[in-house]
Amino acid sequence: MTRSRATRSTLPFEELISSIPGLDPGLWSAISAFGKGRKSTRVLFTGTQPGDGVTVAATAAALGLARHLRVTTAYVETDLERPAVKGYLGMPSTAGLSDLLDGESSFDEAVSDVPGCPDLIVLGAGRARRAIPGEFASDIAEGILGRIVSPSQFTIIDGPPIASHPQMLSLLRHVDAAVLVVRARTSMKSELVRAKAVLDQARVPVIGSVLNRFKPDHPWVNPA
Repeated sequence: MTRSRATRSTLPFEELISSIPGLDPGLWSAISAFGKGRKSTRVLFTGTQPGDGVTVAATAAALGLARHLRVTTAYVETDLERPAVKGYLGMPSTAGLSDLLDGESSFDEAVSDVPGCPDLIVLGAGRARRAIPGEFASDIAEGILGRIVSPSQFTIIDGPPIASHPQMLSLLRHVDAAVLVVRARTSMKSELVRAKAVLDQARVPVIGSVLNRFKPDHPWVNPA
């Protein structure tokens, strides 16, 4: 991975999120406030079911932090079954986290700078596959996370629904806070309660929530 100070440009995805009330600057400013005084802040974005819009919200937050604060921000996509972030950012689908875990890629090959946003680095999910139980607790996974978190003031971790993906539990010791993303009219209250209970048990504070599609095409953001 070669870092460069490319000239800032507007990404198509950034134009989209700027038109959505609350996503910009609601999310990144809440994370910035939580991270004040911290050397490094790691925030997990998770939902209650697939399709909640977790990747959209997480990408919006990462772009906001990198753009507005101009600090190194890392994005780690851990939903190995549904890679999406590179498509949102207009980047080619390349090796990522799954390839690193499988020993099929080097770190420099898997981590990418985002064109037009020099302070954001992305580790996408890589080759789509099912997560293997226990792999996020492995020494390999810890080494990968440590290496990408080390130079970053903020790290955004994009995860699958936490209550239904037990492999995510081992990641909770690597995060400082969480943002819950739910879909209006489809996410059940019981699922939300379960997700919150998992985070509470791990002593991970929820610093914000996103109620997606509260109105047509517009999510509503509520800082905790």
